[in-house]
Formats: sequence, C-alpha cells, structure tokens
Amino acid sequence: PPQVLVIGLGRQRREGGGAAARGPRQRMGAGALEALQRRYHVKTHFDADTHAYVGQCKASLDKSGRAGMQKIHLMQPMADGDADVGSAIWKYINKPGMNTATILFVLSDSQLPFGQIRIRTSYNGNDARIRSAYAALGRDRRASCLHIGVGSEQSDKLLPAEVDSLPRVLSNAATAIEVWLAEADVGLVMRFVNRPELYEMPTGWPHEQLLEAPAAAT
Repeated sequence: PPQVLVIGLGRQRREGGGAAARGPRQRMGAGALEALQRRYHVKTHFDADTHAYVGQCKASLDKSGRAGMQKIHLMQPMADGDADVGSAIWKYINKPGMNTATILFVLSDSQLPFGQIRIRTSYNGNDARIRSAYAALGRDRRASCLHIGVGSEQSDKLLPAEVDSLPRVLSNAATAIEVWLAEADVGLVMRFVNRPELYEMPTGWPHEQLLEAPAAAT
C-alpha cells in the first residue's frame, strides 16, 4: 500500500514580531498532530534536511491486520513565514517511497467558527500556507485538507471559554485524522467528520459559557 503523509501546519522556526509571530489560533494544525502523536506515543525528531519535526509509525489497514501494514509519516514543517512551508514539504515528498504517498494537510481556518471541523478535497487559495504547500506538491498531485475552525476574533489570543475547550477541539481533530487514515473513501470521511452536530459550538459561545466543564480526574 502507498505510504501516508499527514502535515500539520502552524509551527514557526523562530519567535519574532510581524508576520512571523504566531499565536494559538494559527498553530491548531500542528496542535492536532501533536494530540494524535501523544495518543499513540509516537516519538518525533527534528529533520535538519527538511527543517521539520517528523515521526513515523505503522498501522494496519483494517482491524484484523490481514490487509497489511501502512507506514504513516507525521510532519510539522518549520517556517519563518506562511509562504515558506512549501520548501520543507517539497524536500520531504522527494524522499524515497514518498512519490505516491497519500497526503492530508491539517490547518487552522478563520472562516470557520471555533471548534468546527471540516474535511475538504479543495483548498482556499487565499491562505498563503496552503497555497505554498500545494505548490510544493506539483500540478498533478492531489491532497485532502482538515480545517479546524478558530473563529473570526481579531486577536490571536484565545478567549477564556476557548482556552477551556482547546484540549477538546484538538482531541476532536486528532480523531478526525484517525477517521481519514482508516477510510480510503474520502466521501465517507467527509460525511462522518463534517456533521454539524459533532463539532459545532452552541449559539452565543464563546462569549457565554454554555459548555459543561470537563470532568475532574479521579
């Protein structure tokens, strides 16, 4: 089976002002990937050749294991600016065996309400990160995108209700990545992940606290 590459966008190479500065709203793609890595104890390392944090694991294509094992690559490109992520991606997909890899981009989306999750096979050309990423793939290469809603707040700083719900949102996004990994039919994945009742917050949130607090650990 072809290898799989999941790319979480949002990490930056250095702290700085201006366009290079990133807050939590812009790092949701990388955060979702990290949540998935913690769930399955996948170790990562910094790949100096591609300027990215990467991890690999293998998973069965079905629960029985009879369909064989699939190698999964988890990648977080490091970039100084939004238009720079393509360089790391291009270097990685030119590694041996990656020319036929199935690819999923995971990224934050300010056009979706906070916490809403959408799988799409098309991309927003107005987003410099995803435009750079698709340019690295080449004209004939296709990919899917997992969009994580971050709301339209002018400030990149999260509101108190959003801070409380952030672990839940990242966990939901990690689960959506799992669904995509487990099902080859993207249409079925979209029908499951894109259901409004799963990942949409109630009207009035986050300016009103309308969600139950997470249960205390026992």
